[in-house]
This record gives sequence, C-alpha cells and structure tokens, in this order.
Amino acid sequence: MKGNRNSLCVIDGDLLAYRCAAANEKRTVVAVHNETLRAFVFNTATSFKEWAEDEASNYTLTPKQEAGPIEHTLAGIKRGIESILTKAKCDKYHIVISGKNNFRLDLPLPTRYKDSRKDSAKPLQLQQCKDYLVDFHAAEIADGVEADDILTGYMYQGYKDKEYIVQASIDKDATHGPGWLLNWTTMDEPEFIEGYGSLECILKDTGVKKANGEPTYSKTIKGKGRAFLWFQLLYGDPVDCYKPCEIAKGKLGEVGAYDILCKATNDKEALEAVVAKYKAWYPSPVTYKCWKGEKHTKTWLEIMQMYADCAFMRRWEGDRLNIANILNRLGIDNE
Repeated sequence: MKGNRNSLCVIDGDLLAYRCAAANEKRTVVAVHNETLRAFVFNTATSFKEWAEDEASNYTLTPKQEAGPIEHTLAGIKRGIESILTKAKCDKYHIVISGKNNFRLDLPLPTRYKDSRKDSAKPLQLQQCKDYLVDFHAAEIADGVEADDILTGYMYQGYKDKEYIVQASIDKDATHGPGWLLNWTTMDEPEFIEGYGSLECILKDTGVKKANGEPTYSKTIKGKGRAFLWFQLLYGDPVDCYKPCEIAKGKLGEVGAYDILCKATNDKEALEAVVAKYKAWYPSPVTYKCWKGEKHTKTWLEIMQMYADCAFMRRWEGDRLNIANILNRLGIDNE
C-alpha cells in the first residue's frame, strides 16, 4: 500500500550510497611473510591473527578492496529506493547527501568531530554512487551542515504542518524526532516519534557462560525522542568522536549513562541529572587544548553547549539548541 500523492519520503543518500557500494565490494587482507615473501589472503585481520598466532609479527598486512561492476551497484541503489518507498508508503522521494562543509568540524573539541573516520577505508565506488544520486535522482547536497540536519528539517516540517513526510535513515541521530521515521533495515513501516520519548537497555546473549553455567549478556542502549538526545548529551557518540567527559579525563560508559537517565520521565528530570554530571566533571572553569592545539577555557555550561552542538540536529538554518535558555525555562540552576 502506498501513500497519497502528497506523501514524501526524504532519504539519507549517504547511507544508501555507502551500503550499496560496500555490498558490491570484496575486502580481504593480504599477509606477506617478511622473509620468504610468501603471500596469504584472509577475509579479515582477525582471521589472520587466529591463523598466525605468535608469528603474526613476522608478516606485513595490506588491506585489499575489489569492486564489482558499477552497474550492479547502481541497480542496488534503484532497488533500495523502491524498497524504501514501499515501506514508507510514499509515492515521492527526495534524497539528501552531505557536502564538503560541516560546522561541527570546526567545533573546539579536544578530539575533532568524526576524527576516527578520516583514515577509514571507504567503498571504492562511493563517490560514483553519490554522483549518480545527484545526476539521476536530483539529490540535494547539504552545505554547512550534515545531510542528517537537512533530513531532520524535512521531518520536522512535516510534523509542524501535519503532512506525511517520512525521514528514511538508519542513523541514530534521526531518532530525536519529532515526526515520521523509517529505519529501512529494521522496520516495515514508519514510526511516529513525538514528545519526550524513551530509553531502552537491550540485552543480548553473548554465548559465553559464567562458571556456574549462567549465560552472560551484552547491553546496548537504544532510544528515541528527546530522551535519546539527552542521553547523547551525557554519553556522547564514539562513532562521531565526541565524549562529554573527555576534557575532565573522566569515564562514563553507555550503560552508566543509561543508569543515570533511565528513571527520568520528562525533560526536567533528565536535564537535572545531566547538569549534575557536568557540574561534577567541571566544578570550575577548565582550560584545555582543542584538536587544533589552541587553548580554551570553558565553564561546565559552555562545555555542555559545545556537546549539544554536536548532538542536536538543526531543523532550519541558524537553528540551535540553547542550553542556558532551556535550563532557565525548566527552572534548573545553570550557575
């Protein structure tokens, strides 16, 4: 079942291009013995280490990427768009991809925003896929912000105008809402996100038993709405390389942040808990070096604002989550 002719699905072109390009690519690791020069091919570095054991240091590893025909990748993109539209129940679509500029890259964080991604190997056909989306699907290129910001803006506009606009994205930042959201890898239809939202701790059996035979579990935190935004403001995002306790050289894991916020039922309770943690980390102004090597001195409130700029997706040009104003409105002490 598709939606009416006024329905619109806005699609994260970065993720669509990346996934389709990666799916048509084979990655291996070539291990060459330093003395004999014999070469061995492994699917992953981990499988090599398991094979080499104590002899791993005698080999030089080189990653290798091989892409299939570009026609297969582009056909995968077409199928992906069709599948997304079916799940979104939309007749029209608009794709957004990231440009070269992103204001978050200039934030004076101790570690540069998304720094861990700069050296990661990208799919060989990624740029071709993005060019294809622009040339043949009229993809919009975000300027000064991320594609996620533009997509959130469309989603919010639909919410505000009571129009059926679905954001199709698998990025966790998309869950802040409000509006219609489709994670096309895990959902069969869009979900409407509104209000404070919720946090959830998901347990997964690791397959490893304790000494008494009981199973052990890993924990993953998922959420939606502003509850997840406040969670990110406390925990950060290791994928995007920002961690609010980094300047204080503190430690706070994903589950620890969840434990702090899990009992909160509204914005005031959640932000009171977040503010208390920031004040504990930064009881007085702190001087630190940012990723550029420049020195900055900030209060806990200024640091909290900096990390809010990382986490909050802008809904329109100039939009910003002003932490001081929000705390004042909720009656939370920001001194």
